Amino acid sequence: MPLQRLKTVLKKAASAETSFTPRLWTKENPLQGHCLVAAFVVQDFFGGTLRQGRLSPRWAKKLGFKTHCWNMLAANTQTIDLSKEQFPADFPYDIFIRTSMGSSGRTISRPRLLKIQSVRKRYLLLRSRVDFLLN
Repeated sequence: MPLQRLKTVLKKAASAETSFTPRLWTKENPLQGHCLVAAFVVQDFFGGTLRQGRLSPRWAKKLGFKTHCWNMLAANTQTIDLSKEQFPADFPYDIFIRTSMGSSGRTISRPRLLKIQSVRKRYLLLRSRVDFLLN
């Protein structure tokens, strides 16, 4: 499946119910609060590892969340982040990703995170909607 197709489907499948930050979710920003569960779905289709970086205190306060997750493919050389559009235009995304690839970022464990009931619930709902839209 082309990555762009998955991105289109994820945007249609996303809702406040599947968002980590439901009060901030809007139809205009459908992947707001979806970085982790969207990264799980990308991993389902393309493999790779999950990465997480910590936002600066200033950006965390402004955006309403402290961390951001994305995918690394091809032996950790290709960054895939289908939810990066949730960031405002003035967010230094490229700098954030570059610094998060070093000591300020980390590889995260999917099995450990899926033990968290709220994460598992949001992921399973999003994934079921993605599957429905693909079929």
